[in-house]
Order: sequence, then structure tokens, then C-alpha cells
Amino acid sequence: MYSARLALFALPALVAATAIRRGGGGQCNTGSLYCCEQTQDPKDAGPSTITLLKSVGVDVNDLTALIGLNCDPISVVDGSTCSAQAACCTNNYFDGLVNIGCTNVIL
Repeated sequence: MYSARLALFALPALVAATAIRRGGGGQCNTGSLYCCEQTQDPKDAGPSTITLLKSVGVDVNDLTALIGLNCDPISVVDGSTCSAQAACCTNNYFDGLVNIGCTNVIL
């Protein structure tokens, strides 16, 4: 009975720990770690962002994850920090001007 309760309470904590990386680990489960000036829902993207994504062949209607704007890579090895929004992103376009497939993370 106690093991069933423990499993019941441990499962949400495990899911949260894998969804958002905390504690300065600086690792992403998928994609690369970036520091973005802003992340936004694709349906809130402005016309210039839409035009940039279309120019590289991205079907903006298929986007479901966040879009990262003005992103720079974060490297834990060299001590990089992020004073804006840290995010794991799967695709980088125009040297970080626009990234897609992003998930916000807490460092």
C-alpha cells in the first residue's frame, strides 16, 4: 500500500523533472540550449517572423512548439549565462534570429 502511494506521488515529480530542466544542469532532452530575447506561441508571431520562416521552407501552420527570437547558444562549459529566456530549441535559422521547436527551461 505504501509503495503504491509513493509511486503515485513520485510520478508527477518525475514528469516535471524531465519536462523542465532545473538546477543549472544546462542540458536539454531534445535540441540545443539557447538564450532567447523572447519566446512566443507561433500564432502570436509577427509578419516578419512568418516571412523569415517561410523563406527557409517552414510550414508555419504546422508549428506547435514555441518560436525563439534572437537566440544565442548557451554553453555550460564556458560559463555562459542567460538573463533573458532560456529555451531548448530543435531548429536554428539565420544564426539564431529565429529558432523553432522551443521549450522554455529554468536554469
